[in-house]
Amino acid sequence: MKVIKKLWLYALAFLALGSSCEKEVTSPDLSGCFEGVAIVGACPSILVVQVKNIQIGEPWEFNGKSYSNVISIENTHIVPDGLDLKYGDTFYFTLDIEASKNGANCTKQVPCNDAMVMNFPNKKYCIKSISTQNCPDIHAD
Repeated sequence: MKVIKKLWLYALAFLALGSSCEKEVTSPDLSGCFEGVAIVGACPSILVVQVKNIQIGEPWEFNGKSYSNVISIENTHIVPDGLDLKYGDTFYFTLDIEASKNGANCTKQVPCNDAMVMNFPNKKYCIKSISTQNCPDIHAD
């Protein structure tokens, strides 16, 4: 009986120690260049994007279709005039890490002519540069 009690105590101690260890969660490196696919734009300042080459987004549904790894880019007013992104277009971007860390409060107030009611992804980022050129060819100014 004493052996069973000792084994039981060892098992409890092992479980208590094992459950107190937490797996270290690391943040992804946001300093690179990322590939995205445009899902939907909202007014001139917001673009919902499915990120293809790093896991920084979340699951999201729009118009009955499910997407994975989706973010909102909150300052698309910096998109160059010649860059006309449409649904499904692939593009490349770099993030403004500091602005993104500060709650992605980088949206420039640009008048919106259409009322749009939708839930945006909770993962919001600010971009530094955006282009249809592949990552090595874009430069953040």
